[in-house]
Amino acid sequence: MSKYDEIREVAAVRERFFRARYERCLLYGARLKHNFASYCGIPEGQLRMLRWNGWAAERVFEDAEDGYQFEAAGAMKFDEESQSWRFGLQIKLGVLGSVF
Repeated sequence: MSKYDEIREVAAVRERFFRARYERCLLYGARLKHNFASYCGIPEGQLRMLRWNGWAAERVFEDAEDGYQFEAAGAMKFDEESQSWRFGLQIKLGVLGSVF
């Protein structure tokens, strides 16, 4: 096996590892949202996933366009620095506003 073949093999393993981790994180994100809402008794429509834009962004978290709602696949972004997937959860509290 040439060094080039070894490099390709390592790159393929790394890509498979990254994809598997991504899929697990999507599943965990979806479960977290739905199980958290159920556990806390949060009414339907009062819990939203927000997209993470990075700590340096003007708006760290953003909501989906009007009429749409993020699910895990749309909200989660990979943070290179911490090597983790991030998203936000917003709980609407009526006249009191909301918490993140």
